[in-house]
Amino acid sequence: MTTRAASEGFTECEGTCQDCGATFTDRRPAFLARLAAPSRCPACQEKRDRERQIAKAAEAERRRRQQLEERWQATCPPLYRETDPARLPQEHLAAVLAWQHGPQGLLLIGPTGAGKTRAAWLLLRRLLEEGRRIVAFDCLAFGHEAARRFRDGTGETWAAGVARADVVFFDDFGKMTLTERVEAELFGVIEYRTAHRLPILATSNMTGADLEAKASKDRGAPLVRRLRDFCRVVVFQPAPGADPKKSVDTGGGFLGVT
Repeated sequence: MTTRAASEGFTECEGTCQDCGATFTDRRPAFLARLAAPSRCPACQEKRDRERQIAKAAEAERRRRQQLEERWQATCPPLYRETDPARLPQEHLAAVLAWQHGPQGLLLIGPTGAGKTRAAWLLLRRLLEEGRRIVAFDCLAFGHEAARRFRDGTGETWAAGVARADVVFFDDFGKMTLTERVEAELFGVIEYRTAHRLPILATSNMTGADLEAKASKDRGAPLVRRLRDFCRVVVFQPAPGADPKKSVDTGGGFLGVT
């Protein structure tokens, strides 16, 4: 490398590019010229910088996908991770996957084995990829977790976290045992989320009358009314006497609420 003064504070450095072998001149601050000689011509250096940026972006995406997969493994039960969408009823699945995050929730109604839970988890996977914070419960988990949390003194913090999550999913809604504590916390979560325009996703094979009968007299009807008013309902198997081609209902009649 040879150097010569270019202007006050700057030096012109001549060198041979280690990538392409071309001779080049590089104008740089004098203190940099003293520290290290340029090893690449401007074109090759620009190419190397682009390659580094691409590699950095690829590594960031790899880490993001790894974190996403770890969250998915921690959130979704093993049974539903490998669901084959082709084996689900396509009209119903399309109605579920068309749902977009917003104030209106989604309630999937139908008998056991109709594909409600698998369809819901396919939707939840997409929401997870969108960066949504998801809290999911099966038919027993909410009650067990509420009891555990209030025993160890973390109940209020836990319930607030559930209420404020981007998405709360209840699988087999209504199957849980409703002690006074569990019912109060469940109603509190649903009340907060509907009041703050946060969606609730749930599956159930119960009618509105069934759900209302399980809860206490002062909470049963309001709870069912909130589900009716704030959730879009996808019926995986039409109710008796309903139009067999109708896969999406408003939820009022099906939930047994007038």
